[in-house]
Formats: sequence, C-alpha cells, structure tokens
Amino acid sequence: MEKGPSFAQVIQQRGGERLKRPTCMSFKTRSQSKREDVVNMIEKESFSIKKLVGISERKGNLVDVTCTTRKAVLELYEKLVQVDEVYSVRLYESDNLNVAVGWVPIPFPNEEIKKEFEKRYGDVKNIQHRKDKKGLLTGMRILTLDRADVEKNPIPSYVTMNGYEFYCTYNGQQITCKYCTKPGHKQQNCPERIKDYPKLETSQNVTAKGVDCPATDKSGNKGAGEDKSSDKPIGEPLDLDTADTFTKTGEIEISNTETRLPEPKEISKPPMELKQGSSRKRHERSPTEPNLHQAKSISLSELKIPISCPICDEDGYVTEKHTSFFCWKCSSEFNIATACCNELDRFLVPDKEVTTNCTICNQPMRKMPCCHKFQPEYQTDEGTFECLECERYAMFCVCKTVNAIPKRTMTTNCLNNYCKYTIVNCNCGKKTCQLLGPNKPYLCECGFEYEFDIEIGVERV
Repeated sequence: MEKGPSFAQVIQQRGGERLKRPTCMSFKTRSQSKREDVVNMIEKESFSIKKLVGISERKGNLVDVTCTTRKAVLELYEKLVQVDEVYSVRLYESDNLNVAVGWVPIPFPNEEIKKEFEKRYGDVKNIQHRKDKKGLLTGMRILTLDRADVEKNPIPSYVTMNGYEFYCTYNGQQITCKYCTKPGHKQQNCPERIKDYPKLETSQNVTAKGVDCPATDKSGNKGAGEDKSSDKPIGEPLDLDTADTFTKTGEIEISNTETRLPEPKEISKPPMELKQGSSRKRHERSPTEPNLHQAKSISLSELKIPISCPICDEDGYVTEKHTSFFCWKCSSEFNIATACCNELDRFLVPDKEVTTNCTICNQPMRKMPCCHKFQPEYQTDEGTFECLECERYAMFCVCKTVNAIPKRTMTTNCLNNYCKYTIVNCNCGKKTCQLLGPNKPYLCECGFEYEFDIEIGVERV
C-alpha cells in the first residue's frame, strides 16, 4: 500500500515555486526605529541610496531591503554586519549555507569535524559550538559551507566520524534513510528494511502485509497474552512454629500449631489479540521552534504568525485561531488583534485595554462586545459603533461601557457588573439606557412599556 504525499508536501505543491530574491536582504534593529532613522543609518555607512529599490518596515523591528543588483546587496550586507545598532542581518539568497550537526559529544574537537567535512563535502568557512542562554555548550556544531559545494555533494542526514554517528540538517536538505543510506525516505518506511525484516513490529508491516504484532501489556512488554501461570504457589506458607505472634496484652506468644494460609485462586486473563490492520502507536509531541515562545497547542499544519511582546520585546508565535497570549518573561497577558489592513499581521494588546491603534495604518480600533475582537472603529450618525465581522451595532452605556445592542423589542443588562442600567432597543428603533426596577417601568414614546426582568415590550392598552 503506497503512502500519498504528506500535508506539508501538498501545501508546498499548491503554493507553487518560491520567489527568488537574490537582491534582497533583511535586518533587525535592537530598538524600534523610524523609517528616517533607517535611511540615515544606511547613508551613514557610505552606501548610496541610488543602489536601493525600496525599504519595507515589518513588525518586530524587522526591516526588509531590496537593492538594484546582487553586488549592491552583498556590499550593504558587509557594512551592516559591523553596525552595533543592527541585531541580525540575513540574505534571502545567501552564497553560504549553515549546516547544523547534532548528536556530537561536547569534548569532540571542532578541528576534527572541519577536517572530515572538507574531505567529503567542501571547504568549511567557519565552525561554531552552539551555547544556550546561560553560556553552556550544547554539543551542536554550526558549520558554514559554500552553497555550490553542498549542491554538488549533498550532505546526508547521518554522518559517521571516529565511531560516532552525527545527525546533520540544513535548509533544502533531502532526507536520507539511516538503514539503506538512500535519499527520499526515512528508516521506518525503508523498503529494504521491511524486506529484510518482514516480521518487524511496525505499523507499516501490520497494515501492508497483515503481520500480526505480539500482544503487549499496558507497560509495553511483549507476551501479554502468554499464560505465565506456574506450579509454584503464590506466597510461601506461613509456619507458626517459628513465627512470633503478639497477644492482646502486647506479649509475644510462641505457638506450636502449624497453620497454612489458603492458596489464592488463579485468575486467568484472556490473551490480548491485535486485530489485523490495527496498530499501537505512541503519541508524538510536535516539535517547537528553539528559543521562541508560542501559544499552546500549535500544530505543524497550522500557519505560525510571528509576534513581539510590546513590553519586553520577546518574540513568539501564534496561529489564526488563538485570541490571547501570555508572555512568561514579563508575566503579562495580552489579547491578539488583527491589523485592519492586513489579515496575516497580528499584534498584542494588553488584556484590560478595549481600544488601540493598528500598528500599520494607525487606524483607531475597538474591542467589540459581540465577537470580543478588535475591529476598526466605525461610528454611525446615531453614535453607535458598527462591527464589520458580526454586522451588529453597539452603543455606550451611562457608565461609558460599550454594549452590544439587542434585537428589536429586547433588552440586555450592561456588561459592567457595577452598573444597574439596561440597554433597551424599542420596536420603533429608539435605543436608550434606562434604570429599570420592580416598580419603575420604562414607557417609550411609541407606547411600548418595558418592565423589570421583562425582555419583550408590552404595548400599553
């Protein structure tokens, strides 16, 4: 049974070929900078503005630059690397390629790795030992090679050096099998491995060839269906000739009578049979991006949208379905708002704030009470606010709290728990806030009367 393409491969096929950007680069500043400051910083490095096509400001202090030629973008890259105000610089089409080498013992020398890689794949321009936030070595090495050399001699996923097996990854790598060392598939889907071991307990063999897996118990041990009963009795007999017993008075009494405990009944369990076509599979955890905080339950198939905390500038990820975000670094909770001029752009608003401005066009936005989402603030001539997503209207209460307007002839209490006013939408179209009570009804000009705890209007006769 042949397996179809994965979800990631289908998305890549539908998206088409990636746009080539050999004359583009991006860099990130350490603080929020205006567009004029970015232009002045580039001019300060003796780089002519005539060599630029455009500058695009992105969220999170990220700046996207497009130059006229490849030579110009390489020149700007070399200049910005030396600027202290620039946090990181990246070429979209770099001539260099970074290769991450994992599973390496920490004492393993970098010179040995560099020497072996230069023999097999090409010149190694740089090698670094990655550290964590506290400055401790992690064992992973980052090698910088020429992209043209790697394209001629692709690096497999598994490399062996001095008796140690290393795991190598880089952008654009084609995975290779650990069993047959051929590209295009992993070890668990290797046809040679399945051919050599047809009775291997894998879900692929069970589904494809109908090989039954041995039953296992809850702890994963084989032979759960085997009869493990033996002639040996459960528990040794208790011989009271040598056993000391306590009496009610607390004294030790030696008894000469021989007494044996009754043997427990053997309980035979029926063997667990695994039906053909079914398999036991451990739930795997989805990998997360290193050093980036993200909202919970982010699947690999979901689109990750980068965001930045407005308080501590900590970067993170959210998806389209998330509406809130908690920053562990500054212990602050935020609501996630969508930019009114770009549906894929997200920014954070403090939890208790109900108004904000779009980070792109600076358009005023308000949190609507109907859908609890930030929408562009559109106010009608009657003084009500229109929600573009729910196609409903909202209005101010006496306490300055925005409430969703109920349907015709209906009422609703104010969202403010300390406010006792009621929002009334009369049949005649009049919308007002009234303080209703058991003996204090509201009589509209059209003749409808609204009483306490009565939602529908009753026409007075």
